[in-house]
Amino acid sequence: MKRKKVMSLALTMVMALSSLAGCGGGTNALEGGGGPAAASTSGTESSDAAEMFDLTPGNMPIVTDSENAPVFHIVRSRDPLQTVNTSELPMSKKLEEDTGIRIEWEEVPTVGLTEKINLMMTGSDLPDAFWDCISNDMISIYMGQDLLIPVNELEEKYMPNLTKIYEEHPEYKALATAPDGNRYGFPYIEEMYGLVRTPGPFLINQDWLDKVGKEMPTTLDEWVDCLRAFKAAGDLNGNGIDDEIPFTLGLASTDMYDSYDVFNRFCMAFGTPTTSGDERADDNMVVIDGKVTFTAADPAYKETAKFFNQLYEEGLIDVNAFSPSPNPRYALYWDQIKGDTALYGCFGTWSPENEIPNADVRAQYAPLPRLEGPNGKIGEVVNNSEMQRAARFVITSACEHPEVLARMVDYIYSPDMSISFNWSPEGYVYHADETGKWVFQFDDNGNIIIPEPWSTISEVSNNTRGTKGPTAIFNSYYDDKVEYDYAAQNLLKYQRVNGKDEWLEEIESMPPVLKTAEEMATISQIQPQIKNIVNSYRMQWILDGDADATWDKYLQELDAAGLPQLMELFQTIYDRYSEQQ
Repeated sequence: MKRKKVMSLALTMVMALSSLAGCGGGTNALEGGGGPAAASTSGTESSDAAEMFDLTPGNMPIVTDSENAPVFHIVRSRDPLQTVNTSELPMSKKLEEDTGIRIEWEEVPTVGLTEKINLMMTGSDLPDAFWDCISNDMISIYMGQDLLIPVNELEEKYMPNLTKIYEEHPEYKALATAPDGNRYGFPYIEEMYGLVRTPGPFLINQDWLDKVGKEMPTTLDEWVDCLRAFKAAGDLNGNGIDDEIPFTLGLASTDMYDSYDVFNRFCMAFGTPTTSGDERADDNMVVIDGKVTFTAADPAYKETAKFFNQLYEEGLIDVNAFSPSPNPRYALYWDQIKGDTALYGCFGTWSPENEIPNADVRAQYAPLPRLEGPNGKIGEVVNNSEMQRAARFVITSACEHPEVLARMVDYIYSPDMSISFNWSPEGYVYHADETGKWVFQFDDNGNIIIPEPWSTISEVSNNTRGTKGPTAIFNSYYDDKVEYDYAAQNLLKYQRVNGKDEWLEEIESMPPVLKTAEEMATISQIQPQIKNIVNSYRMQWILDGDADATWDKYLQELDAAGLPQLMELFQTIYDRYSEQQ
Protein backbone atom coordinates (compact mmCIF):
# COMPACT_ATOMS: atom_id res chain seq x y z
CA MET A 1 0.00 0.00 0.00
CA LYS A 2 1.30 3.43 -0.84
CA ARG A 3 2.35 5.75 1.97
CA LYS A 4 -0.27 8.35 1.08
CA LYS A 5 -3.01 5.78 1.38
CA VAL A 6 -1.63 4.62 4.72
CA MET A 7 -1.52 8.21 5.99
CA SER A 8 -5.13 8.77 4.92
CA LEU A 9 -6.26 5.65 6.73
CA ALA A 10 -4.23 6.55 9.83
CA LEU A 11 -5.58 10.08 10.09
CA THR A 12 -9.15 8.88 9.55
CA MET A 13 -8.90 6.21 12.24
CA VAL A 14 -7.13 8.49 14.73
CA MET A 15 -9.94 11.01 14.43
CA ALA A 16 -12.57 8.30 14.85
CA LEU A 17 -10.87 6.78 17.88
CA SER A 18 -10.23 10.05 19.68
CA SER A 19 -13.77 9.97 21.03
CA LEU A 20 -13.32 6.47 22.42
CA ALA A 21 -9.85 6.32 23.94
CA GLY A 22 -8.14 8.31 26.67
CA CYS A 23 -4.73 9.98 26.46
CA GLY A 24 -1.46 8.15 26.86
CA GLY A 25 -1.37 4.41 26.28
CA GLY A 26 -5.13 4.07 26.50
CA THR A 27 -6.97 0.90 27.41
CA ASN A 28 -9.04 0.34 24.27
CA ALA A 29 -7.56 -1.97 21.62
CA LEU A 30 -7.97 -2.70 17.93
CA GLU A 31 -6.82 -4.93 15.14
CA GLY A 32 -7.29 -5.96 11.50
CA GLY A 33 -5.41 -7.61 8.68
CA GLY A 34 -4.95 -10.92 6.93
CA GLY A 35 -3.83 -14.31 8.19
CA PRO A 36 -0.95 -15.06 10.57
CA ALA A 37 2.39 -14.03 9.15
CA ALA A 38 5.96 -14.90 9.99
CA ALA A 39 8.20 -12.09 11.16
CA SER A 40 11.02 -10.94 8.98
CA THR A 41 14.34 -12.41 10.04
CA SER A 42 16.43 -10.93 7.29
CA GLY A 43 20.12 -11.35 7.98
CA THR A 44 19.64 -14.20 10.44
CA GLU A 45 21.05 -16.82 8.13
CA SER A 46 23.92 -14.79 6.69
CA SER A 47 27.51 -15.53 7.66
CA ASP A 48 28.02 -11.88 8.59
CA ALA A 49 25.13 -12.02 11.05
CA ALA A 50 26.41 -15.25 12.54
CA GLU A 51 29.74 -13.58 13.21
CA MET A 52 28.23 -10.43 14.69
CA PHE A 53 25.45 -11.86 16.90
CA ASP A 54 24.95 -14.69 19.36
CA LEU A 55 21.30 -15.57 18.88
CA THR A 56 21.25 -18.47 21.34
CA PRO A 57 18.56 -17.64 23.93
CA GLY A 58 20.10 -16.85 27.29
CA ASN A 59 23.63 -16.19 26.06
CA MET A 60 25.21 -12.79 26.69
CA PRO A 61 26.31 -10.57 25.11
CA ILE A 62 24.00 -10.70 22.11
CA VAL A 63 26.39 -8.68 19.93
CA THR A 64 29.80 -10.36 19.67
CA ASP A 65 31.35 -8.02 17.09
CA SER A 66 30.43 -4.51 18.20
CA GLU A 67 32.72 -2.82 15.69
CA ASN A 68 30.91 -4.24 12.66
CA ALA A 69 27.42 -4.70 14.11
CA PRO A 70 24.84 -2.06 13.14
CA VAL A 71 23.57 0.65 15.45
CA PHE A 72 19.86 0.25 16.13
CA HIS A 73 17.68 3.36 15.84
CA ILE A 74 14.96 3.27 18.52
CA VAL A 75 12.39 6.02 19.03
CA ARG A 76 11.38 6.35 22.68
CA SER A 77 8.92 8.57 24.51
CA ARG A 78 10.27 11.01 27.11
CA ASP A 79 8.33 12.07 30.18
CA PRO A 80 8.47 15.72 31.35
CA LEU A 81 10.00 14.52 34.66
CA GLN A 82 12.96 13.03 32.78
CA THR A 83 15.87 15.47 32.86
CA VAL A 84 18.59 12.96 31.91
CA ASN A 85 19.08 12.12 28.25
CA THR A 86 17.89 8.61 27.42
CA SER A 87 21.37 7.53 26.35
CA GLU A 88 22.69 8.54 29.79
CA LEU A 89 20.06 6.77 31.88
CA PRO A 90 21.61 4.09 34.12
CA MET A 91 19.27 1.43 32.70
CA SER A 92 20.02 2.45 29.10
CA LYS A 93 23.70 2.06 29.81
CA LYS A 94 23.20 -1.30 31.53
CA LEU A 95 21.13 -2.59 28.62
CA GLU A 96 23.85 -1.72 26.13
CA GLU A 97 26.65 -3.02 28.35
CA ASP A 98 24.96 -6.36 29.04
CA THR A 99 23.76 -7.04 25.48
CA GLY A 100 26.50 -5.32 23.49
CA ILE A 101 23.79 -3.72 21.35
CA ARG A 102 24.54 -0.14 20.36
CA ILE A 103 21.44 2.05 20.28
CA GLU A 104 20.79 5.47 18.83
CA TRP A 105 17.93 6.79 20.95
CA GLU A 106 15.56 9.33 19.45
CA GLU A 107 13.42 10.99 22.10
CA VAL A 108 9.86 12.16 21.55
CA PRO A 109 8.08 14.11 24.35
CA THR A 110 4.95 12.43 25.70
CA VAL A 111 2.99 15.64 25.06
CA GLY A 112 1.64 15.31 21.52
CA LEU A 113 3.23 11.87 21.20
CA THR A 114 0.50 10.23 19.11
CA GLU A 115 0.51 12.90 16.43
CA LYS A 116 4.29 12.83 16.12
CA ILE A 117 4.45 9.04 15.89
CA ASN A 118 1.72 9.04 13.25
CA LEU A 119 3.85 11.36 11.13
CA MET A 120 6.85 9.06 11.56
CA MET A 121 4.82 6.00 10.65
CA THR A 122 3.55 7.57 7.45
CA GLY A 123 6.89 9.11 6.50
CA SER A 124 9.75 7.61 4.54
CA ASP A 125 12.31 7.02 7.31
CA LEU A 126 11.13 4.48 9.88
CA PRO A 127 13.29 3.68 12.91
CA ASP A 128 14.13 0.09 13.76
CA ALA A 129 11.75 0.09 16.70
CA PHE A 130 9.45 2.15 18.94
CA TRP A 131 9.64 2.07 22.75
CA ASP A 132 6.51 3.21 24.62
CA CYS A 133 5.12 5.01 21.57
CA ILE A 134 2.52 2.72 19.99
CA SER A 135 -0.92 2.39 21.60
CA ASN A 136 -3.25 -0.55 21.10
CA ASP A 137 -5.36 1.63 18.81
CA MET A 138 -2.36 2.43 16.64
CA ILE A 139 -1.65 -1.27 16.19
CA SER A 140 -5.07 -1.60 14.62
CA ILE A 141 -4.39 1.28 12.28
CA TYR A 142 -0.97 0.20 11.07
CA MET A 143 -0.90 -3.58 11.16
CA GLY A 144 -0.97 -5.21 7.76
CA GLN A 145 0.60 -2.11 6.19
CA ASP A 146 4.18 -3.47 6.05
CA LEU A 147 5.13 -1.06 8.83
CA LEU A 148 4.99 -3.16 12.01
CA ILE A 149 6.24 -6.72 11.75
CA PRO A 150 4.44 -9.70 13.31
CA VAL A 151 6.53 -11.15 16.12
CA ASN A 152 5.02 -14.63 16.57
CA GLU A 153 7.99 -16.44 15.03
CA LEU A 154 10.50 -14.24 16.86
CA GLU A 155 8.85 -15.22 20.16
CA GLU A 156 9.14 -18.92 19.35
CA LYS A 157 12.78 -18.80 18.25
CA TYR A 158 14.41 -16.21 20.48
CA MET A 159 12.20 -15.35 23.47
CA PRO A 160 11.94 -18.12 26.09
CA ASN A 161 11.06 -15.65 28.87
CA LEU A 162 8.08 -14.21 27.02
CA THR A 163 7.04 -17.64 25.76
CA LYS A 164 6.93 -18.90 29.35
CA ILE A 165 4.87 -15.87 30.40
CA TYR A 166 2.32 -16.60 27.69
CA GLU A 167 2.22 -20.30 28.60
CA GLU A 168 1.51 -19.48 32.25
CA HIS A 169 -0.87 -16.59 31.42
CA PRO A 170 -2.82 -17.47 28.26
CA GLU A 171 -5.14 -14.53 28.88
CA TYR A 172 -2.25 -12.13 28.26
CA LYS A 173 -1.32 -13.90 25.04
CA ALA A 174 -4.94 -13.63 23.90
CA LEU A 175 -5.04 -9.91 24.71
CA ALA A 176 -1.82 -9.35 22.74
CA THR A 177 -3.07 -11.27 19.71
CA ALA A 178 -4.78 -9.44 16.86
CA PRO A 179 -7.83 -10.86 15.09
CA ASP A 180 -5.56 -12.01 12.25
CA GLY A 181 -3.67 -14.27 14.68
CA ASN A 182 -0.54 -12.12 14.79
CA ARG A 183 1.10 -10.22 17.60
CA TYR A 184 2.70 -6.94 16.57
CA GLY A 185 4.80 -6.11 19.59
CA PHE A 186 5.82 -7.02 23.11
CA PRO A 187 3.55 -6.27 26.08
CA TYR A 188 3.77 -4.33 29.31
CA ILE A 189 2.44 -6.36 32.25
CA GLU A 190 2.25 -5.04 35.81
CA GLU A 191 0.38 -7.19 38.28
CA MET A 192 -0.25 -5.41 41.57
CA TYR A 193 -2.97 -7.56 43.12
CA GLY A 194 -5.48 -6.02 40.73
CA LEU A 195 -4.67 -2.43 41.74
CA VAL A 196 -5.80 -0.87 38.44
CA ARG A 197 -8.73 -3.25 37.97
CA THR A 198 -10.99 -1.60 40.55
CA PRO A 199 -11.69 2.03 41.46
CA GLY A 200 -9.76 3.83 44.16
CA PRO A 201 -10.82 4.04 47.81
CA PHE A 202 -14.33 5.10 48.84
CA LEU A 203 -13.78 7.11 52.04
CA ILE A 204 -15.86 8.37 54.94
CA ASN A 205 -14.89 10.92 57.59
CA GLN A 206 -14.30 8.84 60.73
CA ASP A 207 -13.94 11.97 62.91
CA TRP A 208 -17.40 13.09 61.83
CA LEU A 209 -18.82 9.63 62.55
CA ASP A 210 -17.42 9.85 66.07
CA LYS A 211 -18.84 13.33 66.60
CA VAL A 212 -22.37 12.32 65.52
CA GLY A 213 -22.21 9.06 67.48
CA LYS A 214 -22.41 6.70 64.52
CA GLU A 215 -20.62 3.42 63.94
CA MET A 216 -18.98 2.62 60.61
CA PRO A 217 -21.93 1.74 58.35
CA THR A 218 -22.22 -1.69 56.76
CA THR A 219 -25.46 -1.28 54.80
CA LEU A 220 -26.87 1.37 52.47
CA ASP A 221 -29.52 2.26 55.04
CA GLU A 222 -26.91 2.79 57.74
CA TRP A 223 -24.78 4.82 55.34
CA VAL A 224 -27.71 7.12 54.49
CA ASP A 225 -28.37 7.59 58.22
CA CYS A 226 -24.75 8.71 58.63
CA LEU A 227 -25.14 11.23 55.79
CA ARG A 228 -28.29 12.59 57.42
CA ALA A 229 -26.45 12.94 60.70
CA PHE A 230 -23.61 14.81 58.98
CA LYS A 231 -26.11 17.24 57.48
CA ALA A 232 -27.93 17.84 60.75
CA ALA A 233 -24.84 18.24 62.92
CA GLY A 234 -23.69 21.63 61.64
CA ASP A 235 -20.08 22.71 62.12
CA LEU A 236 -18.36 19.31 62.21
CA ASN A 237 -15.04 20.62 60.88
CA GLY A 238 -14.89 23.36 63.52
CA ASN A 239 -14.21 26.30 61.21
CA GLY A 240 -17.28 28.23 62.38
CA ILE A 241 -18.98 27.92 58.98
CA ASP A 242 -21.85 25.68 57.98
CA ASP A 243 -19.96 24.38 54.95
CA GLU A 244 -20.03 20.61 55.49
CA ILE A 245 -21.29 18.47 52.62
CA PRO A 246 -22.39 14.92 53.50
CA PHE A 247 -21.54 13.25 50.18
CA THR A 248 -19.92 14.28 46.90
CA LEU A 249 -19.00 12.57 43.64
CA GLY A 250 -18.15 13.44 40.06
CA LEU A 251 -20.94 12.32 37.76
CA ALA A 252 -19.14 13.88 34.78
CA SER A 253 -15.70 12.43 35.55
CA THR A 254 -13.96 10.35 32.88
CA ASP A 255 -11.28 9.00 35.23
CA MET A 256 -9.87 5.79 33.77
CA TYR A 257 -10.30 3.92 37.08
CA ASP A 258 -13.79 5.33 37.75
CA SER A 259 -12.76 6.47 41.22
CA TYR A 260 -14.80 9.67 41.42
CA ASP A 261 -18.12 8.66 39.84
CA VAL A 262 -19.06 6.25 42.63
CA PHE A 263 -22.60 5.86 41.23
CA ASN A 264 -21.41 2.89 39.21
CA ARG A 265 -20.22 0.84 42.17
CA PHE A 266 -23.64 1.19 43.82
CA CYS A 267 -25.42 -0.61 40.95
CA MET A 268 -24.36 -4.03 42.18
CA ALA A 269 -26.18 -3.39 45.47
CA PHE A 270 -29.38 -3.20 43.42
CA GLY A 271 -28.75 -6.40 41.48
CA THR A 272 -26.29 -6.02 38.59
CA PRO A 273 -22.77 -4.50 38.43
CA THR A 274 -21.75 -1.90 35.87
CA THR A 275 -18.56 -0.06 35.01
CA SER A 276 -17.38 3.12 33.32
CA GLY A 277 -14.39 5.45 33.04
CA ASP A 278 -11.98 6.92 30.50
CA GLU A 279 -14.73 7.06 27.86
CA ARG A 280 -14.03 3.44 26.93
CA ALA A 281 -15.92 1.85 24.08
CA ASP A 282 -17.12 -0.88 26.45
CA ASP A 283 -18.46 1.36 29.22
CA ASN A 284 -21.39 -0.21 31.13
CA MET A 285 -20.50 -3.68 29.86
CA VAL A 286 -19.76 -6.72 32.00
CA VAL A 287 -19.71 -10.43 31.17
CA ILE A 288 -22.38 -12.50 32.90
CA ASP A 289 -22.28 -16.27 32.30
CA GLY A 290 -20.34 -15.76 29.09
CA LYS A 291 -22.69 -13.12 27.73
CA VAL A 292 -21.60 -9.52 27.23
CA THR A 293 -24.29 -7.52 29.00
CA PHE A 294 -25.07 -3.82 28.75
CA THR A 295 -25.90 -3.21 32.37
CA ALA A 296 -27.08 0.38 31.94
CA ALA A 297 -30.17 -1.23 30.39
CA ASP A 298 -30.72 -3.44 33.44
CA PRO A 299 -33.41 -2.46 35.97
CA ALA A 300 -30.69 -2.31 38.63
CA TYR A 301 -29.34 0.79 36.90
CA LYS A 302 -32.74 2.46 37.17
CA GLU A 303 -33.06 1.52 40.85
CA THR A 304 -29.63 2.98 41.56
CA ALA A 305 -30.69 6.24 39.94
CA LYS A 306 -33.82 6.30 42.09
CA PHE A 307 -31.69 5.79 45.19
CA PHE A 308 -29.45 8.70 44.21
CA ASN A 309 -32.53 10.84 43.58
CA GLN A 310 -33.55 10.16 47.18
CA LEU A 311 -30.15 11.40 48.35
CA TYR A 312 -30.49 14.49 46.16
CA GLU A 313 -34.00 15.28 47.38
CA GLU A 314 -32.80 15.14 50.98
CA GLY A 315 -29.92 17.51 50.23
CA LEU A 316 -27.26 14.91 50.95
CA ILE A 317 -25.41 15.19 47.61
CA ASP A 318 -23.08 18.03 46.73
CA VAL A 319 -24.74 20.31 44.14
CA ASN A 320 -21.42 20.45 42.29
CA ALA A 321 -21.50 16.70 41.71
CA PHE A 322 -23.39 17.25 38.46
CA SER A 323 -20.94 19.68 36.86
CA PRO A 324 -17.74 18.75 34.99
CA SER A 325 -14.33 19.67 36.28
CA PRO A 326 -11.97 21.81 34.14
CA ASN A 327 -9.96 18.61 33.88
CA PRO A 328 -12.63 16.08 32.84
CA ARG A 329 -10.77 13.16 34.35
CA TYR A 330 -11.40 14.48 37.84
CA ALA A 331 -14.33 15.86 39.82
CA LEU A 332 -14.91 19.42 40.99
CA TYR A 333 -14.29 18.37 44.60
CA TRP A 334 -10.80 17.15 43.64
CA ASP A 335 -9.31 20.60 44.31
CA GLN A 336 -11.32 21.08 47.50
CA ILE A 337 -9.97 17.99 49.25
CA LYS A 338 -6.47 19.43 48.91
CA GLY A 339 -7.27 22.14 51.45
CA ASP A 340 -6.57 22.38 55.18
CA THR A 341 -10.18 21.75 56.26
CA ALA A 342 -12.31 18.64 55.79
CA LEU A 343 -15.43 19.65 53.84
CA TYR A 344 -16.93 16.32 52.81
CA GLY A 345 -18.32 13.41 54.74
CA CYS A 346 -17.89 10.84 51.99
CA PHE A 347 -16.27 10.67 48.53
CA GLY A 348 -14.17 8.54 46.19
CA THR A 349 -10.51 9.10 45.42
CA TRP A 350 -7.70 7.35 43.59
CA SER A 351 -4.66 8.06 45.79
CA PRO A 352 -5.43 9.54 49.23
CA GLU A 353 -1.77 10.39 49.88
CA ASN A 354 -1.51 12.46 46.72
CA GLU A 355 -5.01 13.90 46.59
CA ILE A 356 -5.38 14.79 50.29
CA PRO A 357 -1.94 16.30 50.95
CA ASN A 358 -2.77 17.69 54.41
CA ALA A 359 -1.87 14.81 56.73
CA ASP A 360 -4.25 15.97 59.48
CA VAL A 361 -7.18 16.09 57.07
CA ARG A 362 -6.23 12.77 55.49
CA ALA A 363 -6.07 11.12 58.91
CA GLN A 364 -9.75 11.90 59.46
CA TYR A 365 -10.84 9.56 56.65
CA ALA A 366 -11.23 5.79 56.64
CA PRO A 367 -12.26 3.39 53.88
CA LEU A 368 -15.86 2.22 53.91
CA PRO A 369 -16.55 -1.51 54.07
CA ARG A 370 -18.53 -3.13 51.28
CA LEU A 371 -22.03 -1.76 51.87
CA GLU A 372 -24.99 -4.13 51.53
CA GLY A 373 -28.09 -3.05 49.63
CA PRO A 374 -31.49 -4.55 48.81
CA ASN A 375 -30.18 -6.98 46.16
CA GLY A 376 -26.47 -7.36 46.80
CA LYS A 377 -23.41 -5.43 47.87
CA ILE A 378 -21.71 -2.52 46.14
CA GLY A 379 -18.85 -3.37 43.80
CA GLU A 380 -17.21 -2.57 40.47
CA VAL A 381 -14.43 -3.97 38.29
CA VAL A 382 -13.03 -1.66 35.62
CA ASN A 383 -12.81 -2.89 32.02
CA ASN A 384 -9.04 -3.10 31.73
CA SER A 385 -6.25 -5.57 32.37
CA GLU A 386 -2.97 -5.78 34.24
CA MET A 387 -1.47 -6.34 30.83
CA GLN A 388 -1.75 -2.62 30.32
CA ARG A 389 -0.32 -2.43 26.82
CA ALA A 390 -0.30 -5.10 24.11
CA ALA A 391 2.82 -3.67 22.45
CA ARG A 392 5.08 -1.49 24.58
CA PHE A 393 7.91 -2.27 22.16
CA VAL A 394 7.35 -2.76 18.42
CA ILE A 395 9.79 -3.59 15.63
CA THR A 396 9.28 -1.98 12.24
CA SER A 397 9.83 -3.32 8.75
CA ALA A 398 12.91 -1.08 8.49
CA CYS A 399 14.82 -3.27 10.96
CA GLU A 400 17.29 -5.59 9.22
CA HIS A 401 17.93 -7.71 12.32
CA PRO A 402 14.65 -7.99 14.29
CA GLU A 403 15.90 -11.18 15.93
CA VAL A 404 18.55 -9.13 17.79
CA LEU A 405 15.98 -6.75 19.25
CA ALA A 406 13.72 -9.69 20.13
CA ARG A 407 16.56 -11.22 22.16
CA MET A 408 17.18 -7.86 23.85
CA VAL A 409 13.53 -7.50 24.82
CA ASP A 410 13.42 -11.05 26.15
CA TYR A 411 16.33 -10.17 28.42
CA ILE A 412 14.26 -7.28 29.78
CA TYR A 413 11.52 -9.78 30.68
CA SER A 414 13.87 -11.44 33.20
CA PRO A 415 12.76 -10.55 36.78
CA ASP A 416 15.58 -8.20 37.83
CA MET A 417 15.54 -6.32 34.53
CA SER A 418 11.76 -5.99 34.56
CA ILE A 419 11.81 -4.70 38.12
CA SER A 420 14.52 -2.19 37.22
CA PHE A 421 12.75 -0.97 34.09
CA ASN A 422 9.37 -0.84 35.86
CA TRP A 423 10.51 1.16 38.91
CA SER A 424 14.24 1.82 39.18
CA PRO A 425 17.47 -0.18 39.47
CA GLU A 426 18.72 -1.42 42.81
CA GLY A 427 20.71 1.10 44.84
CA TYR A 428 18.53 4.17 44.30
CA VAL A 429 15.16 3.74 46.04
CA TYR A 430 15.26 -0.03 46.31
CA HIS A 431 18.06 -1.74 48.24
CA ALA A 432 18.71 -5.48 48.47
CA ASP A 433 18.26 -6.87 51.98
CA GLU A 434 20.08 -9.87 53.44
CA THR A 435 17.76 -12.26 51.53
CA GLY A 436 18.29 -10.48 48.23
CA LYS A 437 14.81 -8.96 48.15
CA TRP A 438 14.68 -5.33 47.04
CA VAL A 439 13.15 -3.18 49.78
CA PHE A 440 12.77 0.48 50.69
CA GLN A 441 14.89 2.23 53.30
CA PHE A 442 13.58 4.89 55.70
CA ASP A 443 15.13 7.68 57.74
CA ASP A 444 14.69 8.22 61.48
CA ASN A 445 11.41 10.08 60.85
CA GLY A 446 9.91 7.21 58.90
CA ASN A 447 10.28 8.91 55.50
CA ILE A 448 11.46 6.90 52.53
CA ILE A 449 15.04 7.80 51.60
CA ILE A 450 15.23 9.52 48.20
CA PRO A 451 18.74 9.95 46.77
CA GLU A 452 19.86 13.43 45.79
CA PRO A 453 19.25 15.41 43.63
CA TRP A 454 15.71 14.05 43.45
CA SER A 455 12.83 14.62 45.84
CA THR A 456 10.22 12.05 44.72
CA ILE A 457 10.17 8.40 43.70
CA SER A 458 8.76 9.43 40.31
CA GLU A 459 11.76 11.66 39.66
CA VAL A 460 14.12 8.81 40.53
CA SER A 461 12.27 6.41 38.24
CA ASN A 462 12.13 8.77 35.28
CA ASN A 463 15.82 9.57 35.56
CA THR A 464 17.17 6.07 36.10
CA ARG A 465 14.98 3.91 33.85
CA GLY A 466 13.15 6.51 31.69
CA THR A 467 9.72 5.72 30.32
CA LYS A 468 8.50 2.20 31.02
CA GLY A 469 9.13 -0.43 28.41
CA PRO A 470 8.32 -4.08 27.68
CA THR A 471 8.36 -5.51 31.20
CA ALA A 472 6.50 -8.13 33.20
CA ILE A 473 5.81 -7.84 36.94
CA PHE A 474 3.85 -10.60 38.68
CA ASN A 475 2.18 -10.81 42.09
CA SER A 476 4.58 -13.56 43.11
CA TYR A 477 7.49 -11.11 42.85
CA TYR A 478 6.33 -9.35 46.02
CA ASP A 479 7.01 -12.52 48.03
CA ASP A 480 10.77 -12.64 47.62
CA LYS A 481 11.96 -10.31 44.84
CA VAL A 482 10.72 -6.78 45.47
CA GLU A 483 8.67 -4.82 48.00
CA TYR A 484 5.24 -3.69 46.83
CA ASP A 485 5.21 -0.18 45.36
CA TYR A 486 5.47 2.21 48.33
CA ALA A 487 3.12 4.82 46.85
CA ALA A 488 0.39 2.21 46.32
CA GLN A 489 0.51 0.35 49.64
CA ASN A 490 -2.23 2.33 51.39
CA LEU A 491 -4.24 2.59 48.19
CA LEU A 492 -4.37 -1.21 47.94
CA LYS A 493 -5.13 -1.57 51.65
CA TYR A 494 -8.09 0.80 51.40
CA GLN A 495 -9.35 -0.85 48.21
CA ARG A 496 -9.38 -4.18 50.00
CA VAL A 497 -11.44 -2.77 52.86
CA ASN A 498 -13.92 -1.50 50.24
CA GLY A 499 -14.26 -5.09 48.99
CA LYS A 500 -11.77 -5.25 46.12
CA ASP A 501 -10.85 -8.93 46.42
CA GLU A 502 -14.51 -9.98 46.45
CA TRP A 503 -15.28 -7.78 43.44
CA LEU A 504 -12.51 -9.39 41.40
CA GLU A 505 -13.89 -12.82 42.28
CA GLU A 506 -17.52 -11.98 41.53
CA ILE A 507 -17.40 -9.69 38.49
CA GLU A 508 -16.05 -10.47 35.02
CA SER A 509 -15.38 -7.29 33.07
CA MET A 510 -15.17 -6.97 29.30
CA PRO A 511 -11.43 -7.39 28.58
CA PRO A 512 -9.60 -4.81 26.42
CA VAL A 513 -9.46 -7.08 23.38
CA LEU A 514 -7.74 -6.03 20.16
CA LYS A 515 -10.26 -5.30 17.45
CA THR A 516 -10.23 -4.86 13.71
CA ALA A 517 -10.35 -1.44 12.12
CA GLU A 518 -13.79 -2.30 10.76
CA GLU A 519 -15.05 -3.22 14.22
CA MET A 520 -13.73 0.01 15.66
CA ALA A 521 -15.33 2.00 12.87
CA THR A 522 -18.72 0.51 13.78
CA ILE A 523 -18.13 1.12 17.49
CA SER A 524 -17.12 4.73 16.86
CA GLN A 525 -20.41 5.33 15.04
CA ILE A 526 -22.69 3.82 17.68
CA GLN A 527 -21.03 4.10 21.08
CA PRO A 528 -20.94 7.92 21.43
CA GLN A 529 -24.71 8.05 20.88
CA ILE A 530 -25.24 5.33 23.49
CA LYS A 531 -22.99 7.15 25.93
CA ASN A 532 -24.87 10.42 25.48
CA ILE A 533 -28.24 8.76 26.04
CA VAL A 534 -27.09 7.01 29.22
CA ASN A 535 -25.44 10.10 30.69
CA SER A 536 -28.35 12.37 29.86
CA TYR A 537 -31.01 10.11 31.35
CA ARG A 538 -28.97 9.26 34.43
CA MET A 539 -28.54 12.93 35.25
CA GLN A 540 -32.24 13.55 34.61
CA TRP A 541 -33.31 10.64 36.82
CA ILE A 542 -31.19 11.79 39.76
CA LEU A 543 -32.36 15.41 39.52
CA ASP A 544 -36.02 14.91 38.53
CA GLY A 545 -36.85 11.50 39.95
CA ASP A 546 -38.70 10.32 36.84
CA ALA A 547 -36.81 7.07 36.23
CA ASP A 548 -39.91 4.86 36.30
CA ALA A 549 -41.88 7.15 34.01
CA THR A 550 -39.17 7.44 31.35
CA TRP A 551 -37.52 4.01 31.53
CA ASP A 552 -39.29 2.50 28.52
CA LYS A 553 -38.56 5.58 26.42
CA TYR A 554 -34.90 5.32 27.45
CA LEU A 555 -34.70 1.69 26.33
CA GLN A 556 -36.34 2.56 23.01
CA GLU A 557 -33.80 5.30 22.37
CA LEU A 558 -30.92 2.92 23.13
CA ASP A 559 -32.28 0.40 20.62
CA ALA A 560 -32.79 3.10 17.99
CA ALA A 561 -29.18 4.26 18.49
CA GLY A 562 -27.91 0.77 17.64
CA LEU A 563 -27.44 -0.92 21.02
CA PRO A 564 -28.45 -4.40 19.73
CA GLN A 565 -25.90 -4.15 16.91
CA LEU A 566 -23.22 -2.92 19.34
CA MET A 567 -23.84 -5.78 21.77
CA GLU A 568 -23.78 -8.37 18.99
CA LEU A 569 -20.42 -6.99 17.88
CA PHE A 570 -18.95 -7.04 21.38
CA GLN A 571 -20.18 -10.60 21.88
CA THR A 572 -18.32 -11.61 18.71
CA ILE A 573 -15.18 -9.86 19.98
CA TYR A 574 -15.43 -11.52 23.39
CA ASP A 575 -16.02 -14.97 21.90
CA ARG A 576 -12.95 -14.56 19.71
CA TYR A 577 -10.87 -13.61 22.73
CA SER A 578 -12.16 -16.64 24.67
CA GLU A 579 -11.26 -18.98 21.82
CA GLN A 580 -7.70 -17.61 21.67
CA GLN A 581 -6.93 -18.66 25.26
